[in-house]
Parts: sequence; structure tokens; C-alpha cells
Amino acid sequence: MSDHYEMTGTLIRQVLDDFKYLNRLNAKEFIDLLFPNEWWGEEVRISPYGQAKWKLFNEDRLAFFSGCDDSKFEIMAEYIEAIKRNLRSTWGDIHG
Repeated sequence: MSDHYEMTGTLIRQVLDDFKYLNRLNAKEFIDLLFPNEWWGEEVRISPYGQAKWKLFNEDRLAFFSGCDDSKFEIMAEYIEAIKRNLRSTWGDIHG
């Protein structure tokens, strides 16, 4: 296998591993993180657009990711890095 394909495979594996951190999100956290303008009224209901995005995120991640622009990926990357930092910090506190 060429180095190019090996690097690509490694990158895909890393992305998939990182995306697992998004499994921690519930509907409220998902909307707060990626679609904060999709809350309706004082009852704090998710708009139909927000509900559709949450449903797609849960049912077809690849389709959801395919529809994201760069700003959404930046937000997700910041979220994932924050969780990883927190886990490393907690691990260090426990095992330091």
C-alpha cells in the first residue's frame, strides 16, 4: 500500500474516533452547540428545522456531515478538543 493511502486511512480512522465524542450530545446540547437560533418561544421548543437536523444527526451521520459547512466542522472540532482536554485533565487528576 502506498504512503498516500496509508496516511488517508490513518486520517479517516482519527476522524471517526474523534466523531465518537459527538455521541455524548443530547438534543438540547446538539441544538445549543450547532443551531443555537433554532429555539422557539419561551417554552424552549426546538424549531422544525432543528428537529430535522437532530433526526438526521441520529439516523444518518454521513448525510448530516455532508450537509455541514466549515463553520459547523470548526464548532464540532472545538467541542471534541474540549472534551479530550477535560478527559486528559481528569485522567491526570486521578492517576497523577
